[in-house]
Amino acid sequence: MRVIKRIKWPGWVVLVLFFILISGAIHHFTSMKTEAYVEVNESLHQAGAKEKTEPDGNEEIIQEEAENEERTADRVKANGLDSKKEEPVVQEEIPDVPIAFDPSGKYIALTFDDGPHPNVTPQVLQTLREQNVKATFFMLGSQVEKYPDMAKQVADNGHEIGNHTYSHLNARKRTMVEVAEEIRTTSEMIELATGVKPMLFRPPYGNYTSEVLEYAEQNGYSTVLWSVDSQDWKSKNAGAINNMVTQHAATGSIVLMHDIHAATAEALPQLIEKLQMEGYQFITISELLLMEKTIHNGPYFGKGI
Repeated sequence: MRVIKRIKWPGWVVLVLFFILISGAIHHFTSMKTEAYVEVNESLHQAGAKEKTEPDGNEEIIQEEAENEERTADRVKANGLDSKKEEPVVQEEIPDVPIAFDPSGKYIALTFDDGPHPNVTPQVLQTLREQNVKATFFMLGSQVEKYPDMAKQVADNGHEIGNHTYSHLNARKRTMVEVAEEIRTTSEMIELATGVKPMLFRPPYGNYTSEVLEYAEQNGYSTVLWSVDSQDWKSKNAGAINNMVTQHAATGSIVLMHDIHAATAEALPQLIEKLQMEGYQFITISELLLMEKTIHNGPYFGKGI
């Protein structure tokens, strides 16, 4: 029978072996933890890189707004308008302080539609300046967009400016949404070009609906028509224009003319002289409304024979 002898190890050998086993276990555990940490770190880095290359919705909105601002600035610059001007002045508001009118005086208001025109409007302005007469100009947004400097010249000469829509639309044949958009757009263009906020509105062709009047009133506009039609658009003749106005004029009349016809500019010097000889004084629409004490939102037709 074979006998196996038991080996007795010295105490220090056993202690060394114990420490070797413990160190191995610790090294193995630490290696596994380090590898896991590296994997997690790499995953987080890849996720972060993906986020940077894929902008969120807010970044797209900001970029779109910036592009819109650039397009607006280019459009303003192309049309000669300065979007950095000061806040527009409300020129056409009826003043609170009463103007001294002669109860027995004869007053009349000249109005010009469809401008500004690059050739006719300067002639009209020159005559008004020479005769020291102030008038009211109902401008089309499309014309202001084309000739912003001319619109500004009208305002700089101290004349009133009113809104005549953008494209000279017929309010009875268009939706209220279209009419409102044209009024709003035209006012914005006039403000940009002149610094004046128009508070007078004249519907093209004199056509309007109850909805149009309500919109104008809610937005602070006084709706103004006319009582004397010069019919310059029809005759295009200086003599015929003068005869039509002088035959139908009366104190408180609102005269309709257009600063887009050469005949109107030609007729104006003699027309003013004739009316002055008959004792008329020329006032703006706001002054006329104040004189008549009709402080409401219209429509105002004025008076005529």
